[in-house]
Amino acid sequence: MKWVEDAWKQKQIYIMMVFSLLFLIIISLPSNPSFKTSPLDILFHFLSATIPAVAIDLAMMKKRKQVSFPYSAIITGLIAGSLLPVANHLSVFAAGLFAGLSKRIIKINNRHMFNPAAFGIGLAIPLFVQTDAWWAVPYSNFLPAFILLMALGIVVSNKIRKLYLSFSFLLAYLILSFFIFKGDAAALISGLPFYMAFFMLTEPKTSAALPRDQLISGAFTGLACIGLSFIAPTGFLIYGLLLNNIFVFLMPKIRASLAKK
Repeated sequence: MKWVEDAWKQKQIYIMMVFSLLFLIIISLPSNPSFKTSPLDILFHFLSATIPAVAIDLAMMKKRKQVSFPYSAIITGLIAGSLLPVANHLSVFAAGLFAGLSKRIIKINNRHMFNPAAFGIGLAIPLFVQTDAWWAVPYSNFLPAFILLMALGIVVSNKIRKLYLSFSFLLAYLILSFFIFKGDAAALISGLPFYMAFFMLTEPKTSAALPRDQLISGAFTGLACIGLSFIAPTGFLIYGLLLNNIFVFLMPKIRASLAKK
């Protein structure tokens, strides 16, 4: 039956995301100073992010009597744990909690409006840590990990049909960065914008679906992130993504308004 086939395809995407994020965490650690942190502390860090998100998801599923494996909550926890400092477990616990609550509270037409991980991290930064670390994201100084980030990212983005979005964002972000921050051109090939493009911006329920809208949305996000870097040097990629979520919500209204003119 078609609904069974669609459900399995959705599950495959979630499984691919979970294993890709776990793999990136493992291979990026040897090139990062935070690798000196004990494995138990790292494990506790990720559990601190994942447990509240999973608990909220399961509670809401139980309320609707439609319990399933909480893939999306695990993905949220892995992303929050990878981006927030490993030394601050309170920040990732709060990020997981805020992310789970945002999916239940901030909804439009029965769909959450904001990328859960970005929403949780975006609130946790000013409240608890004042910085985003991206400590478990591969950097270009460890080329094998960076190449794997690109390869896994392209596969994941293609699987969920968001390649137009990913590459539109990267093109806008990298070109603007090159012309505006010429002195920091080496930083353009760090893993941060690529991780953002392939694993965060592409969240299915909060990103544009049609290729044309993906191109517009990706370019808007690249411009927003560069603009925010002058205002908020910490977390500008996260806040640019949240602005994109609002922009995607407004796109049909903007298009309808322009059509009337």
